[in-house]
Amino acid sequence: MILKEPGNFRIHRLRVIHLYEADYNLILSVKWRQIVHAAKDKRLLNPGEYGAVPNRRAQDPVFMEEMETEISRASRKPFVKFDNDATSCYDRILPSIASIVSQKYGAPKSLAYVFARTLEEAKYKLKTMLGISETSYKHSRLLPIYGTGQGSGNSPVIWLLISNELFQCYESKAHGATFESPDRTQRIQIFMVGFVDDTSCSVNLFHSNSPPAVSTLLDLMERDAQLWNDLLWSTGGALEPKKCSYHVVSWEFNDGIPQLVPGQVGRDLFVTPASGTPIQIQPLSAYSSHKTLGHRKEPSGNQTSQRKDLEKKCKKALILVSSSPLDRQTAWTYYFSHFLPSVGYPLSNCFFTRTQLKKLQSKVMLSIFAKCGFNRTTCQDILFGPSGFGGGNFR
Repeated sequence: MILKEPGNFRIHRLRVIHLYEADYNLILSVKWRQIVHAAKDKRLLNPGEYGAVPNRRAQDPVFMEEMETEISRASRKPFVKFDNDATSCYDRILPSIASIVSQKYGAPKSLAYVFARTLEEAKYKLKTMLGISETSYKHSRLLPIYGTGQGSGNSPVIWLLISNELFQCYESKAHGATFESPDRTQRIQIFMVGFVDDTSCSVNLFHSNSPPAVSTLLDLMERDAQLWNDLLWSTGGALEPKKCSYHVVSWEFNDGIPQLVPGQVGRDLFVTPASGTPIQIQPLSAYSSHKTLGHRKEPSGNQTSQRKDLEKKCKKALILVSSSPLDRQTAWTYYFSHFLPSVGYPLSNCFFTRTQLKKLQSKVMLSIFAKCGFNRTTCQDILFGPSGFGGGNFR
């Protein structure tokens, strides 16, 4: 088990990692990798799928969200966006459904049988720094154990295949959102967009000549959100209410000047789970950010939250580098393998100026220069220059 949040040892906030025998896990990884590549080649995957899909990145859904809000800002067309998260994604997969869906996409019956039988007969023990527990537990009819497990080589692909079926069902019944180019030669309809268990959906009435009432959009969004909740529940999944939120992007005109409507717009949005008790979805202002796939985004286009998030990462890196006895090679490895990926990851969907980016990294880079064996007062044009011309080869 590993911590989901630093310092939080509550049992429901510990992430269980399944440690499979290496050869068996290799078979799962290779065979289901072949399945997903075949599905992509045959164009069987929904265009809204981005998790575990070859040649697709986690930044792509965030870029799509940025484009949706940009089109709304340019056209003044209102829309509602619902961001949601599936709770305990891999741990709630029903093995029976996983087996059926895998066979649908080409898995041999014998392979699916071995996989399902292993989950049924497996004995689970707890491994900690103190060793492996003597007692164990296993699946039974009275106390069933579901899920393919975190750590399984085929879990990402299995969830992709299951969610792909859910996306297709959702697309056939949901309202979705439509966007067009000004000359109406380019048109796209977006339903569900997801990266593993982080998904989002939008609704609008793009072809309406006059702005639709917010209540109308919320009715459409509530219906689509309920549809997604029911689809998830039918396969063993469920929404995580604490991680669900929605933005209403609506415009008002004051003396002809368009402005985003701040605060909560319209009525509350509810989703009713299997328990029958409606759950209120958290409303967010168009000027409030939400975290999605490692980015901070808000409909207004303000980047303050994203900048503060990057500042926090840089300060944390500064403390780590300054207080650690790193040699030159280790500092160099840390810079390229950890610092650059963590800080640079969201930049493809941001529009910071060169001055802002330089200010963000200025303090931590002075410390990294020194740890890597360079004089921190050296001209930065040399330090950031290519090694082939005598530079430090920093990025």
